[in-house]
Amino acid sequence: GASPWSPAVEAMPLAAPDGLVPVAADRQVALFWNAVAGATSYEVQRASPPGSPFVAVGTSAASRFVDAG
Repeated sequence: GASPWSPAVEAMPLAAPDGLVPVAADRQVALFWNAVAGATSYEVQRASPPGSPFVAVGTSAASRFVDAG
């Protein structure tokens, strides 16, 4: 909790992961990427159809995710 004696702490956003490698399979795609230092989880988003707004489809604590949607 905050108190008059607590210093303000500001969270800094981490960089987006890079090195995305999609691997297609029957009605799903496995996604692999390079881990980001300091990240504890990743939110995976998809835009369907292309050009539409991105929607979160899941989270992963590892640098991989299988999207079966």
